[in-house]
Amino acid sequence: MVPRPEYPRPQFVRKEWLNLNGEWEFEFDDAPARLEGKWQGKKIIVPFPFQSKLSGVSDVSFHDVVWYARNFTVPEKWEGKEILLHFGAVDYECWVWINGREISTHKGGNVPFYLNITKYLKPGENKLMVRVEDKQDPFQPRGKQVVALKPEGCDYDRTTGIWQTVWLEPVPRTRIEYFKIKTEIDFGKDSSKLKGQGSRVKTQKPDCKLKIVNCKLQIVTTGWRPGQEIEVCVYYKGKTVAKRSVELENGCAALDIPVRNPKLWSPEAPNIYDCKLSLRDPVRQIANCKGEIIDEIETYFGIRTVSVKGNRVLLNNKPYYLKLVLDQGYFPESLLALPSDEAVKKDIEFTKAFGFNGCRKHQKVDDPRFYYWADKLGLIVWGEMANARPWSKAGEGIFLHEWPKAVKRDINHPCIIAWVPFNESWGVPELGKDTRQQEFVKKVVRLTREMDPTRLVVDNDGWEHVDTDLVTIHDYSLHASDYEKNYAQFRKDNKTLPAVHRPAYAEGYEYDGKPILITEYGGIGYKLPGRQYAEKDWGYHNPETEEAKVIARFKEVTEAIFDLDFCCGFCYTQLTDIQQEINGVLTFDRVPKVDPKKIARILNQK
Repeated sequence: MVPRPEYPRPQFVRKEWLNLNGEWEFEFDDAPARLEGKWQGKKIIVPFPFQSKLSGVSDVSFHDVVWYARNFTVPEKWEGKEILLHFGAVDYECWVWINGREISTHKGGNVPFYLNITKYLKPGENKLMVRVEDKQDPFQPRGKQVVALKPEGCDYDRTTGIWQTVWLEPVPRTRIEYFKIKTEIDFGKDSSKLKGQGSRVKTQKPDCKLKIVNCKLQIVTTGWRPGQEIEVCVYYKGKTVAKRSVELENGCAALDIPVRNPKLWSPEAPNIYDCKLSLRDPVRQIANCKGEIIDEIETYFGIRTVSVKGNRVLLNNKPYYLKLVLDQGYFPESLLALPSDEAVKKDIEFTKAFGFNGCRKHQKVDDPRFYYWADKLGLIVWGEMANARPWSKAGEGIFLHEWPKAVKRDINHPCIIAWVPFNESWGVPELGKDTRQQEFVKKVVRLTREMDPTRLVVDNDGWEHVDTDLVTIHDYSLHASDYEKNYAQFRKDNKTLPAVHRPAYAEGYEYDGKPILITEYGGIGYKLPGRQYAEKDWGYHNPETEEAKVIARFKEVTEAIFDLDFCCGFCYTQLTDIQQEINGVLTFDRVPKVDPKKIARILNQK
């Protein structure tokens, strides 16, 4: 069976595709002078990194350069189409050959890319070869990948090479390239009567205006023809609820589509609308007089808004308390790669069973299938970039090369309500005092807001804020009394936030009334009796060995945060153990360490 057989791009679906996952030729290239792969019989299972068990290689030693190769045959029925070769993600820099000809390079380990390989193909069998270079460069956005030989502290084994699905797709020469969906909800005049946290408000039935914007065509040799149009059909549970078409102008289109009495998306009711975008060419008329469909995309969306009012976060115009968990997306058998669709679905189901309504996807731009299941099952997500650790001007360029592509890829997912480009000043370690690093972070925030004004932006999660929509603080205090002490002054003057680990704001900046959240806390280490742990396990404070004590500590610190009346949410550390780290409510192999119902009862108090 082909691993990861599910369609890899669930928000941009064409019916025809060919999955290239499975067994490939593979070789380490530890001699820098060698310029081409010399195959010695090694094999690897794509899309799993060679460091992982599922790859079949399972080698965690240093290999900065690796080679992949496989043969493939393009289906005969694709004749006359352009053939695109897609890579979900390759960490970090790669070179691609088709039939012995180098055709392209790509740099960036977190985002997808594709190549038009049509002119390089030959009838019958073709040869694909990929060289990947993944140096231990501290300026590279590597997230939690350790730079040492072995994982240590809160850093884990490295992921090198192909770690998401590789696939072929036949497309017409004139085609839909990209689109962005924006929902604008009119809640009616009563929405101005919203008052404090948890209030119930009677409003008129909302209307929704769906905007399809930036629907661009990939113009190749045939060019864009006047009269071509985009038709958009919207479905809810199989029934058509809206339909509209518009003629293209210079290969682009923008549509406003009213959706009456919309079913809103939330974790409690994850309503999803299906959508079909059809590119029609009236030059080739057919019986229904609408013109021939030359390209068609199936997608989906959720109708929801996220905003801030005073010091509260609003979801769909109502105050919403965020109960998030830190989710790092590592798996024992596949590391950063998803082992299966079912595994990621199970993680989200566990998250909700424990009583959390969302997660911080921590230091990882995850596989699109994760966000798909978060959309479908109803889980709020904060989308975060993998960071480097040190800073340099060159490092700024490396970051800016990838982050906008990550935002663009995931911009249509309703589950994502916030973008988080930086965490704990990683990649900008002198953010608290260095004006150059402060200006860089502000530049990234401005860019993110320009790309997506519909979501919140957290500039630097944890501390040293310079321009943020939410004030986030990391506080791993051990007892309720610590929280009372830490925030006593703020309760008096509504201004002075504590410097728990570092100051909440960088020098020259101060609190301005934004919503406050404790976005890392807890981290309660727990060693299950009878299980084997790393020689040097890692966690916050002293680990527990009894469930009752874990529950008691969780209850104490969580209720202490609930008692902070100015706080509108938190993020608990964390969903799973990872290798030597033992802070999870699940083991690394996804066994609950405590009864989920006991955690959920505590969280459901708010």
